[in-house]
Amino acid sequence: MLQAFFLLLIQEEWSFLHTVPVSWPKNYVVVEENDSYTLRCDPHTQNVKWLTPSDDCVNSSQNALELTDLENPCAGNYTCLTMDNILLKSVYLLIKENEDLKISCSLDSYSSPVLSCSVRVPFCRDCLVRAKANTSSVDDTNWLEMKFSDATKDSVLKFNLSLPMWCAFEEQIYPIVVTMEAITKSQYMSGSNSYYIRDIVVPGAPENVILNTDSNLGSWTYPSTWARHFSFFPLLFEVNIQFKNNKEIYELVYEMKKNMTNVKCMRVRCRDMYNNSMWSNWTTARSVSRAPRSPCKFK
Repeated sequence: MLQAFFLLLIQEEWSFLHTVPVSWPKNYVVVEENDSYTLRCDPHTQNVKWLTPSDDCVNSSQNALELTDLENPCAGNYTCLTMDNILLKSVYLLIKENEDLKISCSLDSYSSPVLSCSVRVPFCRDCLVRAKANTSSVDDTNWLEMKFSDATKDSVLKFNLSLPMWCAFEEQIYPIVVTMEAITKSQYMSGSNSYYIRDIVVPGAPENVILNTDSNLGSWTYPSTWARHFSFFPLLFEVNIQFKNNKEIYELVYEMKKNMTNVKCMRVRCRDMYNNSMWSNWTTARSVSRAPRSPCKFK
């Protein structure tokens, strides 16, 4: 009965030799293409056998399995067994890609606990990806593991990473370090990037935009995602105004209102007032209550 169990386990191991792992391998090694590597089994067991994805790279097969001229067909799960089919060791071998992963992240507020990130994984048609964010040199957070499939040439993965407890009013001593790894059935790619929050904050668009022609006043409110208190985290607004004669102007505004006349349409965006952050998206264009014959079309 016990032997049948191990035979079933071996069959399961063998079934994943040429497919993407269902979860991140517990034991794996990453080697350079055309490099050599030696896999060692149990030093206390003399007679062993290996299950390998390919025999093309196997130079000698004893307790130590010598691999040479490693290429993608040689990547996969290497399993060491006793002659009685008892599992001794299992290692997943991956070929390292020369290109690094390019990671981009942003926050919608200084107090936001979630990083919005994206990464292009060039070789990813069917792959396993994991990512984590650390906020100091000593903390080590858990990996977020994701399965990703994409048939396009530029495979872009978007995901969110939770940050450990963060206080918006404290000075940021250490940067946030985002680390990523991606694997297919044969390839490995990694990358990392570090961020200071002041450099990646992108506010949400202003909300509750109103254009009141009776009072010649346009008004709006802070985005609901923005850090409180507003006096400590003030925003600068830019108003794009289109007049009835189709002339357009852009104007910076420090308040949440703007007096205007003969206006046809208006939209607003915002950014951090002091740290020169990136601008938010524009709000949806607001027209006068008696809609003009021609729709709002900003340049």
